[in-house]
Amino acid sequence: MFALVTGRSVDEAWAELRKIRTNNERVKRIRKALRECSRRDDLKERVRHFVSAFKILTDNRNLLDHSNIFEITKEPISLYKYDRDGKTIHTVVTLEEPRKVADDMRRFYDYGVMLANSIGLEAAGSTLLPPASLVKPPLPRKLDYTPAPIALSRTRKQRPRA
Repeated sequence: MFALVTGRSVDEAWAELRKIRTNNERVKRIRKALRECSRRDDLKERVRHFVSAFKILTDNRNLLDHSNIFEITKEPISLYKYDRDGKTIHTVVTLEEPRKVADDMRRFYDYGVMLANSIGLEAAGSTLLPPASLVKPPLPRKLDYTPAPIALSRTRKQRPRA
């Protein structure tokens, strides 16, 4: 996507992106390239949508990847990690929520591939897959981590008394 937005070859784009260590810096770089490129506004909007989703999904992936599980035997699950300032932040999720993050990653991977292909085809003069024909998936939900206390509520099955 970066190569198509900047007009560079894939090798040139990768050489530049490889030097950038964080996803936040990569997002800043592609947003800057979008402001400077001469692509149509509707196409830029589709790329901005993809980049916004990329930012949310990489943040979610990093939170999940660097979290510790407080308890996994019952739902909901408490996840915690330390932020850059050393403070503990946490969230409470159901098993369905990390699965949704994975599904959203796949959905936006597919959307990004189709969008990049449509940009490339359009640049080559083809009308086979116009970018306007692609349906933008809704943005994923950002996982909410907080330093504030969160109550864990679970429904416990009562044991019958003998």
